[in-house]
Amino acid sequence: MKLKKKTAMIISLALGVTLFATTAFAEVNSKSGYDQIKDSMKYTADSCSNKLSSYTANLSFEFKDNDDIISSGDNVIKYDMVNGRKEDTSTRTNKLLKKEQQYSYNDKDCSISYNYNGDTYYEEDYDSPNTEKLFNDPFKKYKFEDVEGVIDAVVGNLKDSIIVNQKTDGSKEYTGSLSESQIPSLINALVSFGYKNSFNGYCSSSIGIDPISINITKDILVKEVNGKVSVDKNGLIQNIIVFGVLSGKDKNNQDHNLSFDLLLKLTDVNSTVLKKPDLSGKKVSYRKRTSINIGIADAGKYIGQYKNNIVIEKDGKLQKIGERIIDITSIDEKYIKGRYHEEYEKGYEQYSKDIKDIKFDSVRIQESGDSNFNYVDDKSGKTMHGSIYIYNDEPIVIFSIDQSKNNSGYNVMFEKVLD
Repeated sequence: MKLKKKTAMIISLALGVTLFATTAFAEVNSKSGYDQIKDSMKYTADSCSNKLSSYTANLSFEFKDNDDIISSGDNVIKYDMVNGRKEDTSTRTNKLLKKEQQYSYNDKDCSISYNYNGDTYYEEDYDSPNTEKLFNDPFKKYKFEDVEGVIDAVVGNLKDSIIVNQKTDGSKEYTGSLSESQIPSLINALVSFGYKNSFNGYCSSSIGIDPISINITKDILVKEVNGKVSVDKNGLIQNIIVFGVLSGKDKNNQDHNLSFDLLLKLTDVNSTVLKKPDLSGKKVSYRKRTSINIGIADAGKYIGQYKNNIVIEKDGKLQKIGERIIDITSIDEKYIKGRYHEEYEKGYEQYSKDIKDIKFDSVRIQESGDSNFNYVDDKSGKTMHGSIYIYNDEPIVIFSIDQSKNNSGYNVMFEKVLD
């Protein structure tokens, strides 16, 4: 759910509303509304990771530029923690990609994804049960205590702006509203920095926003932030609503008001029903995924070049405009080293503006066969993430990077170029 990270960069004043972590309520009456929200979010994340048997999470958003809707989406994720099942259905509408739909399902024995363009289901069966958790508490995995201290310091006295409404059934509703005059200059400076280094680059393109049309570069200010969090009597979050407005000027000195609506709901707690989809009569591509354990003796057969085609739709037809290329230069029991780049045919070079040349030195995760790595985006200077998976005894590589996600035209499967 990367969207939450992007949102937090733009609406930093809503950090008290968009933080996820874990801890039960304690001496709640003596705490501020801000601290109560944090406690509730800590409790909710811990419950989703370790306590609830099933639940459904719904995330919807709408992004506007001067009241013109430029991107919107809805994401429904169902979790069956008892049986290890997860289903993810999303719809996104925007000006760059128009309408995009995605579907995926995974359990202990297989994963399934649906390609709407090709009307094909891709099922990958595992040779051994997948033991990875469906949802990991993010703030137990990372050093959130240090981050929390920084957030508390930045928010400062704004935490007193949150109002607590205690209801007769024991549930609570937290609301907060801030206008432009209430927002400290430090927060505006942080938001301006975050926007310039995030939304004007890959983030804009990944959610279907033309970064040129809203490339605000100066006078960036938070004009308004409103938020509401509803929790049940136990402290479990039921929904989060955030609305924010960011203003600024582009390089032509044109004014922009960028508004963002976010709704997150948790429903069907301990009653979500989830079954493996019935693919009878469907177009299905099956593949067996085996755990890879490359020894030094046979590692050499995976070294080489892997490719897939870059394709666009033009004049009602699919047209190849270039190739994605992976060169694996070194591989052993622990590391994979290589390079990813793209080559475009003459006249289509403009498509290379977002994804560039990437070198990777990735550490293999033995349990899953995946190798995760970091790389630096040459446009934004930001550290990005990627993964590579090599099929055992097959000339196929699965390669995914941050800049390719949410891009319906990106193909993660690469085939080796054989002599």
